[in-house]
Amino acid sequence: MRRIALICLASLTLLIEQSTAAEPPETSLWTDATGNLGGSEWVKDGVWKVVGVPKSNTLICSMTGLGLWSSDDGGATWKRMGAEGSRPPNLGQAVQFVFDPQDSKRFWASGMYKFAVWRTDDGSATFQQLGTQSHVDGIGVDFTDPERKTLLIGLHEQPRSLQKSTDGGKTWVKIGDKLPEKSNFSTDPIVLDAKTYLTSGAGWKQGLPWGIYRTEDGGDNWAKVSEFGASGNPFIASDGAIYWAVLWDNALIKSADAGKTWTRLQGPVRGLPVELPGHRLVAVKGTQLYASSDGGTTWSAFGETIPFVPSGLAYSEGRKSIVAYRQNLKGPRVIVRWDLPADLESAFKVVLPGNLVAWDGEGINGGNGWANGGSVKAQSKEKHSGNNALEYRLASAEKFEGGWNWYSWAQVNLTDASEFKFLSFWIKFSGGAKPELRVALNCGPNKISSEYVPVLKYNPAALDGQWCEVRVPLPDLRGAKGDFDVKNVYELRLAASGAKDCSVFVDDIRFDNLEAPTRP
Repeated sequence: MRRIALICLASLTLLIEQSTAAEPPETSLWTDATGNLGGSEWVKDGVWKVVGVPKSNTLICSMTGLGLWSSDDGGATWKRMGAEGSRPPNLGQAVQFVFDPQDSKRFWASGMYKFAVWRTDDGSATFQQLGTQSHVDGIGVDFTDPERKTLLIGLHEQPRSLQKSTDGGKTWVKIGDKLPEKSNFSTDPIVLDAKTYLTSGAGWKQGLPWGIYRTEDGGDNWAKVSEFGASGNPFIASDGAIYWAVLWDNALIKSADAGKTWTRLQGPVRGLPVELPGHRLVAVKGTQLYASSDGGTTWSAFGETIPFVPSGLAYSEGRKSIVAYRQNLKGPRVIVRWDLPADLESAFKVVLPGNLVAWDGEGINGGNGWANGGSVKAQSKEKHSGNNALEYRLASAEKFEGGWNWYSWAQVNLTDASEFKFLSFWIKFSGGAKPELRVALNCGPNKISSEYVPVLKYNPAALDGQWCEVRVPLPDLRGAKGDFDVKNVYELRLAASGAKDCSVFVDDIRFDNLEAPTRP
């Protein structure tokens, strides 16, 4: 459940469908960086995580069930890392990489489902396994010690699971039992020095509170320093600030004092950032990139939108490229790359019109539906693209109202559509008599509905039995009251009257700034 995400837990946050990827449309800035990744051995689940090796051109990709792969040419070509008999196995997947700040050829990788813990000192020519634990999430290393003797690992989805090594990983002792008895999964440790550690404490375990815990005596005593449910790999910026994502909604929290206190950052982004030159942070919301030059206090949209909703970002320091990737998919353009211009500042000046995808039947394919007078469900019989469309079924009642929450009933990862002009979706009608059909949006966290507007006003052919696009200006949905929160949208609603025993199929729900439809 826990690590399929922008950082981890994407099965609960991004809800990426494990299926073959349809190739997204070409854009002018993003280049396919999937190359020959996986070769003929490519397995179903494919890419898990991509990271950039500091101070180099090298990208590393963790593949589910197929070990580690690297590319030195921006993803044009990939090769398997490590020599046969001296590399991580074709089991599970690596979920965290920790690079030595003094020598980027030395790094540690930890992973779950029998991936285990590995170290390389020569840039992956050879690896050595550290210890016998094989179901591991996070790893932390003490870089204040030149010999790198102190390490911490957290076991996958286990409370009080921390294990510690003081001999570089040869032997391990459990210290997680020193955490409070009622604490959640301690799977993602941070090592600040030989005695000072932090660990996450969040998970799906019912009845166990969330929090962040800190020790200054090597793990003998722990203090709860935050109620935030930090989860997944943390990110430590060049200025020492620590960024972590909150479980379920992926919102960013930050500590500027070595983890003693934490604040939740405001702004649109979700998931961990990457750091570009000049201490600039880059993160994503939907398909839109955002940058911050003040440590995450404020964010500005920039660049052309990514051609899919990414599971995460990486930065190639050597190539000065932003890399986006999708988890658990097979096919072309699972990884894409944007080579930033030499004049880096020019990349942050213009936001090109683009799309924010809420539902595409493939990469975004989660959520749930509700209905009065019928049903709403995802189905594969009638679809415009991807693998699934939504069916709003008008059954025995002549009046119908239903909605589809494209994330989940918990209203996490609410969509910020405030920078877009239009709601766009594709629609197809099947049945006899045509209903009077209206559309609205729901927003959270107080479930305020927008104004209902007639679908035929925006496309008179919408109920003619063929797939066609409907584009609704967002100001029309705000209505006279103007209390619809367009920054927190989560649901497409339809209401119908005057007909029964018919279906309305909906696919490719998007927000965009395009003045006219361009997609066939």
